[in-house]
Amino acid sequence: MVDVEGDDLTVPLTAESTFGEFWKHPVTGPLLKPFLADSPIPLDDPQLSFFLMESQMSTLATWGIPGFTRETLAALLAAAESASPSPRP
Repeated sequence: MVDVEGDDLTVPLTAESTFGEFWKHPVTGPLLKPFLADSPIPLDDPQLSFFLMESQMSTLATWGIPGFTRETLAALLAAAESASPSPRP
């Protein structure tokens, strides 16, 4: 492992980003916790949690997590974008 000094890098999220990428994101990760608290997915099952973390958010918004809709995904993307620093010239 190599440590590099500098600004933290937060990768921009898209609807095709995985649940794991949203989960690790400093803004969207905490916003996802309520969905997992009520989820029927047993996250202590390694295979199911792997499947969830690798699933694209657009897919999950269609059928994956109860109460998690396309509108919810759009709100998460907007929250992540509004928290992103402006691009440097």
